[in-house]
Amino acid sequence: MIPIVHERRRFTDVMDEEIDEDRRRRRMIDRKTVSFIRGRMETCALDLPRSSKTEVTTRLALTERMREVKEGATPNTAPFMREKPQTTAISPGCKLDLTVAVSGVPEPGVQWFKNDIAILADSQRVTITTKGGRSTLSFSKCKEMDAGLYKVVARNEAGQVTHKFRLLPGHLPGVCDTPEVTQVGETEMFLKWGPPIDDGGARIICYMLEMKMSGEAKWTTVADNIDHEFYKVSKLTPDTTYFYRVSAKNFMGWGDASPASPATKTHAVGVTGARKMVVSQQMLQLQKQTESGRTPPTFPDRREIDYSKELDPVKLKTGENAELQIRKYNPVAEVSRGRYGTIAKCVRSDDQRTFVLKVMQNKDRESEVKHEYEVHSSMRHERIVQLHEAYSVGAFTFFVMEPLSGMDILTYLAAQYQYNEQHVYTVASQVLDALSYLHWRGYSHLDVQPDNIVVVSTRRCDVKLVDLGSVQKMSNLGSDISPSGALDYTAPEIILEKKAHPTSDVWSLGCVIYALLAGRSAFGGVDDEDTKENVQFSRFKLEYLNPGVSQEVVRFLMLIFKRDPSKRPTVEECWDHKWLVESDYMARRRERATFYGARLEEYDRSYHEARVRVAIKSANLLNFNDAAFPPTITYDTKNLCIV
Repeated sequence: MIPIVHERRRFTDVMDEEIDEDRRRRRMIDRKTVSFIRGRMETCALDLPRSSKTEVTTRLALTERMREVKEGATPNTAPFMREKPQTTAISPGCKLDLTVAVSGVPEPGVQWFKNDIAILADSQRVTITTKGGRSTLSFSKCKEMDAGLYKVVARNEAGQVTHKFRLLPGHLPGVCDTPEVTQVGETEMFLKWGPPIDDGGARIICYMLEMKMSGEAKWTTVADNIDHEFYKVSKLTPDTTYFYRVSAKNFMGWGDASPASPATKTHAVGVTGARKMVVSQQMLQLQKQTESGRTPPTFPDRREIDYSKELDPVKLKTGENAELQIRKYNPVAEVSRGRYGTIAKCVRSDDQRTFVLKVMQNKDRESEVKHEYEVHSSMRHERIVQLHEAYSVGAFTFFVMEPLSGMDILTYLAAQYQYNEQHVYTVASQVLDALSYLHWRGYSHLDVQPDNIVVVSTRRCDVKLVDLGSVQKMSNLGSDISPSGALDYTAPEIILEKKAHPTSDVWSLGCVIYALLAGRSAFGGVDDEDTKENVQFSRFKLEYLNPGVSQEVVRFLMLIFKRDPSKRPTVEECWDHKWLVESDYMARRRERATFYGARLEEYDRSYHEARVRVAIKSANLLNFNDAAFPPTITYDTKNLCIV
């Protein structure tokens, strides 16, 4: 008797076969339809090029174009958008400039559309200025009718690229959380509060803190230019009860005040057991700027990007002059540590500007440090952290970079009371922009994980890609590399020590999206071997995703998590997916899917504990050259946590 063998097949494999069969049948139908219509001499829509092939330059097209340039056939290169306008809130009467920066040979022509209708800048209120690959759509005074779906298209002889965004009606910010008094002294109190859940569709510019003593009816303004979510109130009366409230401001004005804080009493003079107030040096530095009367800008300062650094990279300075220059940067707070270095916020002594300082040891890592410098020194994109200066002094190499909040995206969302799928979409789209630039330059990041996606400011979900130590040159046919990132965020071909591809970054981004929507790793196992097996066989469970996630993001994850890198979408093809479409319908669907940040807390803690476990333990990274810079973060190796 012949035994019957029952084959167990994975759901995703069956889905792949069904999709492939559906595409095969569609091609057969398309060919027959084309033949029929051509026989009748009618125009056939199927003869027109697909939008994904004409509006987006794929990696293969770029490779072919590079080959043609090398062979001298043509000097043309397809357009690429270096800077893109983002979805923005507007109000009647406000001024607005929307800018796109485009590269390509010949210089691409740029056209703006609103609701698929070309914008004709023939009035004083709406103007379009184009110069040197940069086009700006300006509104001298916005009106309610300006809200809608916009599109900017760049074209030249080699192809075209499209970007969509929206202008939304803005409103005043919502109510902030009730301020909390965390420390009390005889004449001082230290307060913290959270930003409003509803920011009115625009960036929070500053906060106003008010106080009153018990028995008083009138509130007194402590400060109305606070650029952070804390404040140290001084010159209070001992043994007196105080109340506090806080308001937020965006470009439209002040929102309503928060509920008053609970009654809090200062200590009496000479009371025993009173603790001394502890405030970090970084917080004191920020408050010093507030007390100096500095007025926060109405709109965030947009730092101009010097693209000439791609051809003339930042120089690595050495010698005695480099040692003198690096001493101008005074570290005020250590932000994080990695396997080979530490990150600290610092203030430059000559102009009091804030930067981020990355300190790396050179011992036994000269080639790796040199490679990271060479890659980072020429990268210029709005979604990749910018390198300003580089120094090599003794046993250390220093990168002076633009200031960021220091909070990665996982910790940021875990700290929110609520967030929604729209926040995750924003993160995914901004990381895709960064990866698109890297792939356009012929590189892959190869270490996309939450720790390397850092929030620019704690006010808004606005991120940049950091840590370019794992970036490698990547050919379209793949390249051999060594695994270096976290296992559960590494593509299967890298774990199997096969050739990595640009789509390896897409896999890692899918892992980040899953983690933010599920509060757990997509492929994390009980140990490293279990994790490797989960990745190799693409074992993940959709039921762990938050209830209420859209079907579009589920399909997007299923499209990404393919073991074969050739079956995954490229970065450019990701933009064609319905989940990433910038439309009112999809935005409303994403905004309705709300989640609680507390669900991310446990995974946030375990993820960072694992990072601390492999972090460098050297105590000399912020005490170089006998400068005696005080470290503000210590690593408890016993409890595996950051103190």
